[in-house]
Amino acid sequence: MVPDSHRRVLATVLDRLSSVAVPWAISGSVALALHGLPTSCEDLDLITSADGAHELERLLGPIVLEPVSASERGQIRGHIGRVRIEEVEVELLGDVRNRVANHDWTTPPRLHADVVDIEYDGRRYPVVRLACLRDSYVALQRWDKVRLIDQSTASGAEAVDEPDP
Repeated sequence: MVPDSHRRVLATVLDRLSSVAVPWAISGSVALALHGLPTSCEDLDLITSADGAHELERLLGPIVLEPVSASERGQIRGHIGRVRIEEVEVELLGDVRNRVANHDWTTPPRLHADVVDIEYDGRRYPVVRLACLRDSYVALQRWDKVRLIDQSTASGAEAVDEPDP
């Protein structure tokens, strides 16, 4: 379920970005919730291109917590920044890649093929497809999220072998 604070921010984001030509989509836990999965939501993750991350920062500010810049954080790299809308932190992820077990990097999500429109609160939001979210969580070794997605899919996505602790 999407918390009320995030519902308001989703509407604000859609209003501010409705006229931009930059492709973007909702990712992370909020995307899972919009797909109907039971999960908690802390921040709001938006994926886009590297240039798009700078444009989203300009349009979604004025409270910039971290300016968009090329950076690497553990298993994630790309053009990353954070803004605050009301009480919700919005993470901007441009050309984001995840490090996989063999230390290679995934390719960024394809902002057309890996995105689906989901109707929520009477509005249509661009949301990363479950299969793409699952692939990201596998790369990040977020097995709790992988299991959540697997349990939600009627077709039963291919099981992932978790490494022994």
